[in-house]
Amino acid sequence: MKKKNKKVERRNAILKALMNFFLPILISAIYLFVLFSLVRNSIWMIVGVLILSYFISPLGKEVLIPGAMLALLDLATPPFAIYAIILVATSVIFVDVMCSVFIIWNFDLITKIPKIGKFVLSFEELGRKKLEDKPDKRKLARYGLAAYVALPFQGSGGIMATIFGIFGGMDDDNVLMSVFGGSTIGCFAIAIPSYYIGEQILDIFGSTVSYLIGTFVLLGIITFLIIRYLKNRKIINDETEDETEDETDKSSTE
Repeated sequence: MKKKNKKVERRNAILKALMNFFLPILISAIYLFVLFSLVRNSIWMIVGVLILSYFISPLGKEVLIPGAMLALLDLATPPFAIYAIILVATSVIFVDVMCSVFIIWNFDLITKIPKIGKFVLSFEELGRKKLEDKPDKRKLARYGLAAYVALPFQGSGGIMATIFGIFGGMDDDNVLMSVFGGSTIGCFAIAIPSYYIGEQILDIFGSTVSYLIGTFVLLGIITFLIIRYLKNRKIINDETEDETEDETDKSSTE
């Protein structure tokens, strides 16, 4: 009976892992198919390139959204602008959310990698202890992560934000809400002005200075997380050593 239960549990675990891996991909494919069914081929090509570029290229929403907006606005008259803004912004938001869901659901795969997995687990555990029973810090972390996603700089998308959130000790729901909220604010904040000053936005955020700022922000966050990890690990190790010494003293006294 126990062997049968173990087989069932193992089968369910495999099915869950497969679902976690392929479901976000399937949802993304359905989104593209629905989009293809509803819009003209010329529009679909522009939005398709936007989604693909945002997913695989180093370019961020601060460059791709204005570029897509300018391309779409060349196809139609001004009343088309609201439709273009919603289409472009929601497509980028969708990519951010799906990337976040994929990482959250499959994060345990990283923890199973030899050596790396142990380090990742300890990093995550230290982050959780830092936020445990501290609602103010959890709230600050949630808003801070959302603000990071909203930033119009390279590396501020759903992938890096989710990794930072998990390493920072945030729970999955808060990470996903922060990514969705930050991406929504950031995408519409870029898409709306792009109707009026798309070329100027491209000139600003497509510059080397913008990429350097984004890189420094990214490196700053990574450095902060590493320093906090090393500092907290030392504190925990010291506390563990003190507890061990106390137990040894008690044993000696007895």
